[in-house]
Amino acid sequence: MRNTLLKDERLRAVFGLLGEAETVADIGCDHGYLSAALVLSGRAKRVVASDISPVSAGKAAALAESLGIGARMEAVCADGLSCLTGGEPGLKIAVCGMGGELIAKILAAAPGVVSRAELVVMQPMRGEAELRRYLYENRFRITDERVVLDEGRYYQVIAAVPGCRDTIPAGFPEGMFRFGWVMASKPEPELMPLLKHYRAVYLKELENAERRGRSPEKLIEEIEKTEALMRFAEGRRGGMKLSELVAAMERIAPRELALEYDNPGLIVGARDEEIDRVLVALDCTLPVVREAKEKGCRLVLTHHPLLFRAVKSITPSDPVTAPVYELIRNDIAMFAAHTNLDAAEGGVNTVLCRLLGIKNERPVPPEDICRVGELENEESFSEFARRVGETLNAAVRAAGPERPVRRVMVCGGSGGSEYRLAAEAGADVLVTGECRHNEAIEAVHAGVNVLACGHFETESIVLKPLIERLEKELPGAEFILSEAGNPLRPLE
Repeated sequence: MRNTLLKDERLRAVFGLLGEAETVADIGCDHGYLSAALVLSGRAKRVVASDISPVSAGKAAALAESLGIGARMEAVCADGLSCLTGGEPGLKIAVCGMGGELIAKILAAAPGVVSRAELVVMQPMRGEAELRRYLYENRFRITDERVVLDEGRYYQVIAAVPGCRDTIPAGFPEGMFRFGWVMASKPEPELMPLLKHYRAVYLKELENAERRGRSPEKLIEEIEKTEALMRFAEGRRGGMKLSELVAAMERIAPRELALEYDNPGLIVGARDEEIDRVLVALDCTLPVVREAKEKGCRLVLTHHPLLFRAVKSITPSDPVTAPVYELIRNDIAMFAAHTNLDAAEGGVNTVLCRLLGIKNERPVPPEDICRVGELENEESFSEFARRVGETLNAAVRAAGPERPVRRVMVCGGSGGSEYRLAAEAGADVLVTGECRHNEAIEAVHAGVNVLACGHFETESIVLKPLIERLEKELPGAEFILSEAGNPLRPLE
């Protein structure tokens, strides 16, 4: 695959950033090489290869037919994203080989399609500043960036998620959009050569301008910004020891808060390892390990641990040990904070309370995992259930009669069995992820209504706040939110 279809470094970078997808729209597909590589590798179940040129679309169709993948690779002649409806399942979009201004126009022309996409990967030939400014001003969060050198020319490849406000890190040169804050915040081998190349070009232009008796302020400003970015990138290169992350997590979620059965902490890896990029996820699954490998992450940080029970062998065929096997094989460490993160201040249940507007929240003895507090204003049970569902983007199941709700206990994950604690705390409602049939019956009998909102939905909400905390504690490393979603999804 690498030697036959993806001959260009820039296309290889796009291929890597796209990852796995249900559907990929390859806009500006040219000969269709990227589309075919995605299908043949199994990365994409279906690809729409689109180009405004009938000749290019025809070449892509011919390639698909020659490879016998026409059923999964549809080649169409279309303008921009007009070939899509927005209803394509698990859609990711690739827009390659055109100017940044044109890419921005293509995205702006189809907001209904773009807003439903899981990821947009762009490879502008020029106009990077205009494209990156558009993304920043229109609620795209850049999740990853690559700099590639292809036949003597540098290209920037940008991956972004629509609908998420981006944050430019402190210290990044103000007004700098030609180069990205993500690529400058991580070890990117070709970034410094790229910056040095641009600085040399600017200095040459300045020398020529001064020879003509001119001193353009804009050119001088570009030189200063480029040099400031070089200093910023150098300052972010330090990385950290894995032991530093262990210490930071001990401050955030002390191990002594964990329940006895739990297995938090460093599960795979050595404390003296150097870590520069960390993938943060709810679970350490095989797809998550592969995502970490693709994104150059040396550590997977999760909420749920691996190896709860003793194992006698670690093999790739065992679903319990397969992720451990892949972690070790790829030299990737793994750390988990489970019930200690549930119980910690700022952990799962604290975040749940804050999202749901529960005030005066406090731990519930004896284990102090759950939290209880009061709503600012009394609500009906149905109104509260509807609001919880909207806030958590969850399909909520409710148990109990219609009644006023003021005091609420939360227990993210599998907390249905904690209804007795909720009753003792005087809670009107228990909000949790999972609740068994008999637990719902017993809870209502005990005078506590229950809202079961999904295990994933009630725990994944802690990941972004955790990343924000770690970014402040450990500025020498980059923390990336995993693309992994809920393993349980509704049928369409």
